Amino acid sequence: LIAFTLPGIPSIYYGDEAGLMGFEDPLNRAPYPYGRENTELLSHYGILGKFRTEYKNFFDTVVFVNHPCLLVYKIACGNVEVVINCGEQDAEFTMDMTSKDYFSKKIFEKHQKILLKSGEYLLLQTNYEI
Repeated sequence: LIAFTLPGIPSIYYGDEAGLMGFEDPLNRAPYPYGRENTELLSHYGILGKFRTEYKNFFDTVVFVNHPCLLVYKIACGNVEVVINCGEQDAEFTMDMTSKDYFSKKIFEKHQKILLKSGEYLLLQTNYEI
């Protein structure tokens, strides 16, 4: 998520999008698993690519938001907020505006309490079309 929502060109290592695992050399990368890809992971990278294409002209300004438990930053002129719980504890926050998660399409109302478990993340749009 971070690679696709910060300025610059997102780069993923060969096979990561298909769920290829890395091991010790010489098995550090197996051949691409054609027909056996992790379809959930492929779909996730497809959504990130679609997002990146939709917002391609809006990655020049990133504003980090101070939060004690979450990594939060705004992009696309403040119309998209990336929220990542990279801590070990669940964390709660609220949004100043009604927002829609780009992945799940779930809508969060203004001032609604949102609970993110450890490792969870949201890609919130505040200028979405219903």
